[in-house]
Amino acid sequence: MYDPYALPTTHHMVPSFRHLCFIIEFGIAHSFLRKMKPKSTTQPTKLKKRGFIMSLAALNYDLPTIQREGKKLGWKLSYNTVKLWRDKHLNGEGLSDAPRQGRPKVPMPLSLKSQASKVGFSARKWAKKRCMARETTRRAIKQLGLKAFVRPKKPLLTKLNYQQRRRFLRQWGNLDLTRAFFIDSKYFYLFHCGRKYQWAEKQTDVEPLHSPKYSQSLHVYGGISMAGKTPLLFWDNGEMVTSKVFVNKIGPTLLKGIQNLNTDLIWVQDNAPAHKAKETQQWLECNVADFIPASQWPGNSPDFNPIEDIWGIIQQQVDEQQPQTIQTLKKMISCAWNKIPQQEVDKCILNFKNRVKNARAKNGGM
Repeated sequence: MYDPYALPTTHHMVPSFRHLCFIIEFGIAHSFLRKMKPKSTTQPTKLKKRGFIMSLAALNYDLPTIQREGKKLGWKLSYNTVKLWRDKHLNGEGLSDAPRQGRPKVPMPLSLKSQASKVGFSARKWAKKRCMARETTRRAIKQLGLKAFVRPKKPLLTKLNYQQRRRFLRQWGNLDLTRAFFIDSKYFYLFHCGRKYQWAEKQTDVEPLHSPKYSQSLHVYGGISMAGKTPLLFWDNGEMVTSKVFVNKIGPTLLKGIQNLNTDLIWVQDNAPAHKAKETQQWLECNVADFIPASQWPGNSPDFNPIEDIWGIIQQQVDEQQPQTIQTLKKMISCAWNKIPQQEVDKCILNFKNRVKNARAKNGGM
């Protein structure tokens, strides 16, 4: 019976001792191949192919015959591959590849990962100190599985803030989000650049970002709840929002916009000067079913107000369009506010539970 893994025999010439070594090594490899199914669809490794070619070359097989013998085993052996390794055998070379061309690899210290993970690490300074290329260092850091991220900004909490946040979690951690009405304000600036990058071959090809010395701004008020959003209120640059302005304009307008959707609400706002004023607190006691007093809201805690996420979405859209006038900025903000679906608003409000859980796990931290 024909054995596809049996070495072919020939009566040409008696092989030398070096040729017999190749035959013995290849015979050991074939002892493992006999356990496999004949004509397996999986291709052999490079070393098996090379050993097969060089063992048959030791028996003075020509190139087409070596290809046919490999085909019987289900292997794909190209003419150039067979010629290359047959010639290497004739020249007395081994199975390993020739040394590669190019710059040799630079050994990296084992402490690179721990050093790169520290805050303030600079790949440029680290490479310059060791007379290495900056890109080589960055490539090695990426191969270690590290990525560069922008550090998020968080307010610096004092001991008093921690105490206020823990007290807020005890009193309002189980806030009924279906009744909660979150209000807040934000300043939007013209020529707000943010983080802008441009790919270029040279530094001189990068277009500059033109911005005035003193940029104009818009002060915007709004409110959100799981029942809907209120219309936005705008104040131009220079107009101060005092307690009188809040009681006479902002409060009634926001309350009218939300009462059309839900009358049984809990008014939630931060402790801005206009919000924690005595006149504002008295107005809330007379006009709102329930509210969080300014004395119970923790300082430096924007994470407890979900409307901050909505402001972030609008800011991102405004930065992409780069308005040049106050009127254009106002239209962009209104358009972005109206286009935010209620599902996105509900998602931001429901995320309040996760932030409360995170603050409790950190003992009032952020």
